[in-house]
Amino acid sequence: MKKNIIPFKKYRCLIVGIIFVFICILVFALAAANTREEKSFRVFHPTDKRMVEPSRPIIIYGDSHNIEQVHKKILYKVAEINPRAVFHTGDLTLEGEPAHYQILFKNLELIDGIPFYPVLGNHDVNTQLFFDYFKLPHNEEWYVVEHDDLFTIFLNGNKAIHQQSEQYKWLEEQLENASKTDKFKIIIIHQNSYSSGIHDGDGIRLQKIVVPLFEKFNVDIVFNGHEHTYERSFVNDVYYVSTGGGGGIIRKKQDEWEYSQVYLPVNHYCKIWTEGDKLFLEAIDLSNNVIDELEIKKDQI
Repeated sequence: MKKNIIPFKKYRCLIVGIIFVFICILVFALAAANTREEKSFRVFHPTDKRMVEPSRPIIIYGDSHNIEQVHKKILYKVAEINPRAVFHTGDLTLEGEPAHYQILFKNLELIDGIPFYPVLGNHDVNTQLFFDYFKLPHNEEWYVVEHDDLFTIFLNGNKAIHQQSEQYKWLEEQLENASKTDKFKIIIIHQNSYSSGIHDGDGIRLQKIVVPLFEKFNVDIVFNGHEHTYERSFVNDVYYVSTGGGGGIIRKKQDEWEYSQVYLPVNHYCKIWTEGDKLFLEAIDLSNNVIDELEIKKDQI
């Protein structure tokens, strides 16, 4: 009885082709594995500034005032960016009523999971609701948020800040602590220290009390709301940025003064991040246009 044997000569080309394809696949697989291994073990020297990757950004804005149309647009942008935190410069609501806070928190669901750090504004008059809705560090009125590269101090500008006040003494202590680090020092307060807008009265008060501390301890940048606009000023080596374009009615410039570098009456938000010894800021309008940018280099010690 004859065995049913597949004639090799007849299918030789097919068999050789299959073997060749298998070898090629094996070679490519090994090469890809080696490439992945090289990438996973690549090391960047931390002192090489060219190799330091930028930090995840932080978003800063204020004066949302329950104006949903604008605030939601900003929050959609925030969700796309997915920052490590959001800092709000105050006036979360228009009058601080329970219904206003309900609207606010419904909108904030758009950025659920992203740490949100606000300060009290002059319109956030129902402070108990603020404390009920937010769980913040320290006494929740003034507090510190530290990152690897940033030392951020949040203040309550609604309360009197004078040299004998609890907040002033606490602020001075925190600035002393920050000066012992190599982190960028940032202040978040609702009221403006300097402005070309309508709120110059608050500025005069703060210039006499807290601005000397900002200058003494080399604060890098102070963010405020209050003025419904974007303005950047530079006074005695400290930058002051009004970022109150989060929803309130936009206001035009009222005065001219020598320290104002940029004044743009538009809805906007700010984005900051660091790369090595540099802090970067971009102000961005609702059409994704970068309307201002700034680079601050840390002083070499």
